[in-house]
Amino acid sequence: MFVVREGTARVRGRCVQTFDRGAFENGVLLNVSAGTNGYKTGKDQEDVSRTYLFFERYWGDIDFKPVHDEDGEIVGVEVNACGSSLNVIVKALSFALKTLEDQRAGVHD
Repeated sequence: MFVVREGTARVRGRCVQTFDRGAFENGVLLNVSAGTNGYKTGKDQEDVSRTYLFFERYWGDIDFKPVHDEDGEIVGVEVNACGSSLNVIVKALSFALKTLEDQRAGVHD
């Protein structure tokens, strides 16, 4: 069992409360951090909500690659994994999903 740590991350100039933990299985360790300030609306990008997701591989067969558009701008992230890395990715995504659901304070579309 991994300790959940509380922290903050800056997303486009605003601080967001984050929660961080490790996911481990069979020699694969992935760190995940997630947070949001919930649903917010505003007149422009300064006022709207912020959401943060972070994944970092410490050990194991997981690769992250940026996805670029025709202009070279990063528009996504590709994740490749082998073996028991699948279970670690599922654990990390489940933690991130639960964190974001808890922080959005029960607001659902």
